[in-house]
Amino acid sequence: MSRAIGSLLLGIALCCAGVWTLESPAKYHDVCPKFEPRTCKLPQPRRCLGDKDCAKRGQKCCCSECGWKCVKPEKVKSGRCPPIMASCVLPLPKPQCQTDRDCPHHEKCCTLCGKVCLDPVEEAPEVCPASDPRKLQCPSVFCTRNEDCLAPQKCCQSGDKQKCMDL
Repeated sequence: MSRAIGSLLLGIALCCAGVWTLESPAKYHDVCPKFEPRTCKLPQPRRCLGDKDCAKRGQKCCCSECGWKCVKPEKVKSGRCPPIMASCVLPLPKPQCQTDRDCPHHEKCCTLCGKVCLDPVEEAPEVCPASDPRKLQCPSVFCTRNEDCLAPQKCCQSGDKQKCMDL
């Protein structure tokens, strides 16, 4: 067997085995878990001002149980779920995923007649304006990530609120 044929066969074997792919691996970033401000009756004392205040490696300072504290973040892939309008038929199919980690490559776990893995839409590069996190109270956190907003809005802090904003 010639060297070229041997190299070709090795490349095919590695590709089929999933060891070598043409796609780059998915990139994840940490976000605060979803938060429902309507559940807060009484704000709790603040235990952190920012991620740097979290002693455990990898934790984020997030609204949780009506107060700011260090929690384990959710890992999400870049981009947003595509804005697809669908007519769903009941019963909904069995979910394909629960989080982005359940989806292959760069696909995201999107809600579309159940949870399905879809190619994401890239985000616009606009950045939220600078703000003072000490002013933000948990009952005023109406979004925790850009995906909570309709595109092209982003989830940003504005004064004492965190909400979906046009940039």
